[in-house]
Amino acid sequence: MKVFFLANQVYQLSYAKSIFQKLGGVFIVSSYRKLAKFKWTLRRGAISSDEIGKHSPTIIKRDIKNLSNLKGIIVSQSNARVVNSDSSGVTIFLGHGTGDKKYGGNPEILLSYDYHFISGPKHLAKLEDVGVKLSDDRLVSIGNPRFDHYLKNINSKKYYLSYLRVRNFSLPTVLYAPTWKWGGGTLRKLVYKLARKLSGNYNLIVRPHHFDSHLIPWLKLWAFSQGFENIYFSNPNNILYEDTMDVFASSDILISDTSSLIYEYLITGKPIIRVKTDSDQDLHSMPDEMTIFGKSDVLDPENLDFITDKINLNLNEQPYKKVYKKLLSDCFYFNDGQSTNKAIDFLSEIGAKNN
Repeated sequence: MKVFFLANQVYQLSYAKSIFQKLGGVFIVSSYRKLAKFKWTLRRGAISSDEIGKHSPTIIKRDIKNLSNLKGIIVSQSNARVVNSDSSGVTIFLGHGTGDKKYGGNPEILLSYDYHFISGPKHLAKLEDVGVKLSDDRLVSIGNPRFDHYLKNINSKKYYLSYLRVRNFSLPTVLYAPTWKWGGGTLRKLVYKLARKLSGNYNLIVRPHHFDSHLIPWLKLWAFSQGFENIYFSNPNNILYEDTMDVFASSDILISDTSSLIYEYLITGKPIIRVKTDSDQDLHSMPDEMTIFGKSDVLDPENLDFITDKINLNLNEQPYKKVYKKLLSDCFYFNDGQSTNKAIDFLSEIGAKNN
């Protein structure tokens, strides 16, 4: 069966990128505006095999409320209701992150999918917290496919730093990757302060959430006007050349808030500093063993007096290293570099049954 990948935003496709690289498939979008945006973003090459091809991947516009004539497997990265009334296809929910923020939209939509690719115990706890109960035969444990790329390119730090045109490789590299306003994102409140505090002694990579990525040109201009030489920007929508896992490999420490990246960064084993937000109380209720709360240094965005002390302590002593290793295994299955293959094995099995 043909495999289709559905996403509301370009960056969400990065969660299925490794599956597409090996299996191929077609991208589905729900409007002509998104069709133009996806083609523009992916115009420089296909995500094929293990390297960028010469042609853009196939992207089609379809009404997701009427996919009756679409025969195949639909893998969705968005919490959107996919209507396939004649049962000519199979729907699988993959999603786009396993953080503490609650599912957007109506969580009951998740019940409409035939299967769910499950990244780990934290993923299941999120479903339980919003009252979504699924039978075991609809849950497919694969782990996090994005981790496969990191584990294969764990020593690629200089590659991405060179891509960003970093001037001084000897400086420690701080990755600041906040979420957006839904979830209490701290970009607008914190980025200017971090630039002033850190750009003299660290490389600072700022990677906004997709919904704040339009601010990157302005932030670049501002940093240039201030004479900051060690601040760089990474665009989450450029899934071809600025993969999240490459950014992880290039950094030495993460500063984040309620972004799901704070949990995915656990695969690196590197230090994390969590930024306190006004939305900490509006998150999923998670078991203690599946939350970063109480397991990292915390940064108050209103007071950065000791930020360099926190960074240096974490870089030099790594006080939470063992804690992060356990938190990784408590949140995600496998972490063995084989999650993509597990997903493909299931897709192949389902395809064979439905041919």
